[in-house]
Amino acid sequence: MRLSELIETVPAADRDVRIAHAVGDARAAGPGALFVARKGTTVDGHAFVADAARDGCSAVVGADELPRQVAALLRERGVPYVPVELQRLLAQTVAAGCRYCFMKATSHAIDQRRTAAVDFDGGVFTTLDHDHLDYHRTLESYAAVERRFHADLPASAFALGNADSARGRSMVAATGASVAFYGTGADALLPWSLRRCDEHGMAMRIGPHRVRTRLLGEHTAGSLAAAVTAATLLGENIERVIEAVPLLRGAPGRMQRVASGPVLGLVDYAHTPAALGAALATARRLRPGGKLIVVGGCGGDKDRQKRPAMGAQIATADLPIFTSDNPRSEDPSRSSQRCSPASPRPGAAWCTSSSTGAARSSSPPPSPAPPTSSSSPARATKRRTRSPASSTRSTTGPSSRPRCIQGQDRHVVTHLDARERTGRARAV
Repeated sequence: MRLSELIETVPAADRDVRIAHAVGDARAAGPGALFVARKGTTVDGHAFVADAARDGCSAVVGADELPRQVAALLRERGVPYVPVELQRLLAQTVAAGCRYCFMKATSHAIDQRRTAAVDFDGGVFTTLDHDHLDYHRTLESYAAVERRFHADLPASAFALGNADSARGRSMVAATGASVAFYGTGADALLPWSLRRCDEHGMAMRIGPHRVRTRLLGEHTAGSLAAAVTAATLLGENIERVIEAVPLLRGAPGRMQRVASGPVLGLVDYAHTPAALGAALATARRLRPGGKLIVVGGCGGDKDRQKRPAMGAQIATADLPIFTSDNPRSEDPSRSSQRCSPASPRPGAAWCTSSSTGAARSSSPPPSPAPPTSSSSPARATKRRTRSPASSTRSTTGPSSRPRCIQGQDRHVVTHLDARERTGRARAV
């Protein structure tokens, strides 16, 4: 029988794959077999997807994201991977009465065709920066995957590009969907402009409409304009959409205010150099006469190429504090060192987390010893994350005492008002 007769949500290109039988044991996954990768009590079937592909199986059904090497192997051998977890989640949203699902389609999911069976009504391209290169290897390969998503949209859908991005037009150039743009120029469907931005929110125009929002940052204003434009392309009444904007609170960890008063504390999940730069620029503008303290780092086991650029952004602060962030299986001192600049300016501080707490150093961590032949990824263990409440405070001087955080991929931007004399900073 055909694969589409067994699974309804199969991408069109894989519908005619012939299936003779379905198996749950990779050792039986030969030609004609549909290998169903399931998690058991002691063994996870996803660990044997590569073995099943090498033995000639016709298709694989699973729930997890595949490692890059395994996904590449399946592509080389023409073995479709059909994810079922996403369809389960979509079914739950329908059962709960949801009319729309707005999804962040990751480049990993697009590349592994885990979103190929989803019938999208539209796609929005915002920006593309140095990220996920541990998977894609090059920025152009990353861009090609994102471009393919828009190219695969049906003719009945819309493709909304960012006219203010250098890649905005190329991302939607090959699509058969209806193309529109958002941005600050005249070619945008609803051109937007920022009229005021302070620590309490923003006043802006989107098309002919005046909008007030509690969200922060010029980069956030662009995303808000994209959301409003997308809503209108989906057929929603623009007046109703504009009325809803002041009610938006924003996502936790996205230019999130955690303190306001003499000290303005912000938490942002910026994890690319450009995004971090935008967050810090916003913080500077919100308190132009204040002192900018930044606590940040990069997560372990992820794209190492971007760490120097991230560190360079953190180093622009009046007091940059480099942390190991969430080290995962990496040595904490190694991950924080790779993020810190080669020639830090005076006043920079390093916080390296460990399983027993956190420590602060006034100089960069020592260079880590090269790995020995006995080290093995299979022996690496994921470090237990620590909640902010249990983190250890580390002294950076007699007047400011930032807290070192382990376990969350986020940056803490603490801005001190110029009038604040005690210099005490809070990091959450």
